[in-house]
Amino acid sequence: MRIFSFFATALLFILPLKSGSNQVDGYSNIAISTCSGDNVTFRDSEELTYKIYYNWGLVWLSAGEATFRVQEQKNGYLISAVGKTYPAYEWLYSVNDRYEVFVDKSTLLPIWSVRDIRENNYTQYERMDFNQSTGKVTSRRGKNKSETTTAVISVNDCTHDILSILYFVRNYPFNTFRNGQVFPVNVFLDRENNNLTAKYKGIVKKHNVRGLGNFNSFVITPATIEGKVFEKGNTMKMYISEDENQIPLMVETSLKVGNVKVILKSYKNLRYSLKSKVN
Repeated sequence: MRIFSFFATALLFILPLKSGSNQVDGYSNIAISTCSGDNVTFRDSEELTYKIYYNWGLVWLSAGEATFRVQEQKNGYLISAVGKTYPAYEWLYSVNDRYEVFVDKSTLLPIWSVRDIRENNYTQYERMDFNQSTGKVTSRRGKNKSETTTAVISVNDCTHDILSILYFVRNYPFNTFRNGQVFPVNVFLDRENNNLTAKYKGIVKKHNVRGLGNFNSFVITPATIEGKVFEKGNTMKMYISEDENQIPLMVETSLKVGNVKVILKSYKNLRYSLKSKVN
């Protein structure tokens, strides 16, 4: 399994539930616009670093890190995410992945994005150019930047990529959500449209984040699909800081082999003070 791709999957809500229904588990979707969003949560130079833990049996291993950065530019935000294994584990499985997306400042919708995946002997490069007005994405994908094939694909209205969706969803008003409500987002991944859902599960008080302390947190449970990675009935939990920043604090889930936790290690240049942190 591509490790950082899973991390992005976990943290960025990329767990598609392909269904035309507007209802999941008896709860109606929230009427939220996915076509435009005001940025009220992050700012230029924000940096979030996460540690990725894997569990086999009784042993938890810290296998790598992923760092997310924001750079504000004239007409948008350049957002990057880099995931790497620790040197001590590179003999077992080597990861050096980089994701980038440039989003429009007024809508937070993607204009272009790049995925550069290097995991052991597996490599993949993809650049996607989004034309939101025509509903088309031009995908140039191959083993590397110089060996790509091009496809032009029709997409749903107001479509995001795997990275832009995280920063868009961070601006959802979770403090107004009702426990059990479901929210949808359109994401384009692997040259496919994905209709995604996640369920809001309320607030957890004094949730411990290893190394950082206790936080009041919004809890989100994205839908998962039974397959090569997830077992039937699997539940993923995501904890988001209950404050104006709404940063992901922790993700935990079980796989067919072992368990995974993604835990915030450090943060820099947040837009607001981290009021969700409690003693």
